[in-house]
Amino acid sequence: TSEVLDDYEEGTWTASLNNTAESLENSSGHYVKVGSNVTVTWYSGGIDSIDSTGGSAQIGGLPFTVKSTSNSHSSLVTVAFNTVASNADGGYFGTGGTTITLVQEGGTSNATYGAASGNLMVSGTYFTH
Repeated sequence: TSEVLDDYEEGTWTASLNNTAESLENSSGHYVKVGSNVTVTWYSGGIDSIDSTGGSAQIGGLPFTVKSTSNSHSSLVTVAFNTVASNADGGYFGTGGTTITLVQEGGTSNATYGAASGNLMVSGTYFTH
């Protein structure tokens, strides 16, 4: 049988940092969607200063809503060149939403913002509806 790829899309998405008033040098990320599988990448550029308004370090604005069923958890998030939430090296996609929550290095607790300046590079894959 032949297979037909009938659901392929590439584009950009607008990232935001939740729980802070920080404005971003670069908010434009890239995505590739194949079927229900979405891969996203984003680099913040330089961030001059960051101040937490409370809550976890989160990235908002994902291009598609993360699947919300219990057997669809998508947690492959890689964080590199991170000085924004310096205690985070990974994270997870919030089911049923459009956010990534950063997780503390070597643990399961949510990370918080904590740097005066720096940048953030993120990539990950999740399932959508």
